[in-house]
Amino acid sequence: MPAKIFRDPWVLRSFQHQQTVNSSLKSSLNFLLHPVPDAVAVPVKPAPKIERPAVESLPPQPAPLDRPLKVGVLTDLEWHDKAGGHVKCWEKFAQAAGELADELDLTLHFIGAEDKTIVLKPNVRLRLSPAVLNTRWIPANAAGPGHSDLAPLKPSLFSQLKHYDVIHCTDVFASAKTALLHARLAGTPVVKSIHTDLPKFTRIYSRDMIRKLSGGGRLSDWLTGSLGLHEWFARNMQRKLERFVSRCDHVLYSREDDLRWLGDLQPAANLSRLRRGIDKSAFNPRHNNRYGFGEWGIPGDRFLLLFAGRVDDSKGAMILARAARRLLDKGYPAHVVFAGTGASEQDIRTLLGRHVTLPGTVSQARLAELYASCDLFVFPSHTETFGNVCLEACSSGMPIVVPEGEPMTQFISRPGIDGFTVAGDDPEQWANTIEPLIKHPEKLARASLLTREHIEKFWPSWKDVLRDDLLAAWKGVFRKQ
Repeated sequence: MPAKIFRDPWVLRSFQHQQTVNSSLKSSLNFLLHPVPDAVAVPVKPAPKIERPAVESLPPQPAPLDRPLKVGVLTDLEWHDKAGGHVKCWEKFAQAAGELADELDLTLHFIGAEDKTIVLKPNVRLRLSPAVLNTRWIPANAAGPGHSDLAPLKPSLFSQLKHYDVIHCTDVFASAKTALLHARLAGTPVVKSIHTDLPKFTRIYSRDMIRKLSGGGRLSDWLTGSLGLHEWFARNMQRKLERFVSRCDHVLYSREDDLRWLGDLQPAANLSRLRRGIDKSAFNPRHNNRYGFGEWGIPGDRFLLLFAGRVDDSKGAMILARAARRLLDKGYPAHVVFAGTGASEQDIRTLLGRHVTLPGTVSQARLAELYASCDLFVFPSHTETFGNVCLEACSSGMPIVVPEGEPMTQFISRPGIDGFTVAGDDPEQWANTIEPLIKHPEKLARASLLTREHIEKFWPSWKDVLRDDLLAAWKGVFRKQ
């Protein structure tokens, strides 16, 4: 540029301003793209460890706004009819948001094949956009938890974030990182909710990927055994999660165990609980259709065990399959239904033969019929932060069998009477817990009545949870701003 142009005061001021902006943006991008060591990173001072009661109360209720609050929810998972519980959860919140049009304008962002907006209600919409670095492109990735976006940023999102009063992140991937950068530049408050045990999922699926890429054998054993590479990935994911949480304005948790580490990163006032709702009409014993599954070959005259979710190690599918094998070997008339898809399907078919049905992913309506028609819901998962499928089963009048100490035990009011727990992952123990319920149908019938009664009396709807847990938190951080 000719030197004389710099003598123009207006041009000089514009040039200097642009240099300042460029420097700020470069610094912000470097912060996310190339995290610096903790010693020189932007300091995050943990909250002082003081004695305080368990966080159960919600944020203080703010004064009503004079317009609907505009909230963008970012989820780096693919949206489609076979999506898992994380996506389904937000679909239920979207349905409930249509009844809160005077208070909330809600946009849910998911990964889609193309840029697309789906209007659900005048105040509710889905916004789909392609991933920048889709995990579908990674060799040997089974994507059990659902395909995500591993890019450091999602640039196309910036122009949309400026329209929101509050940004809500449900994970820590590309869209969430972009939200943090936008928040630093624009001051928009960011809320984080914990839906998935990311470190556990990382441990399980990175181990599987390492085994596939290394071809198994001694190299695989060394990488996952002596070297413990999958454990390193899990610890790294925990560090990323903690870094992200520490930079948010509010965090919603679902299980009490998460307070052990969240309390070191956020003050108590910035933490509140996120429950899940239930549609007690959709998931109801009246949908019993026990002899209506002829297309799947489910025998209505057998003792029906039901599992719903990813059919792989992350949900403990093989624990149930092996327990069922033991029951069959003892002569009990058991039949297992695995509603879902996953890496363990073929192993289960081989183990159980004609005593198992694997219908794949089923619609919500058919799943509700399965809940109401089968005898017992068995879910040996250790990766849940809540366990939506267990709540749906209980609402349908089907007792649950779950691991001791996991979040799903919250749906059992009287252990051993209206629901059952198992200590450990030994299939023999699981079979021993199920066996008395096959031998004593009156015990199962009582548990069925009591578990439905408990949900009917005490569990909230999706609208209740949206209003009391989410909207209260969103309004709280907006008011602080």
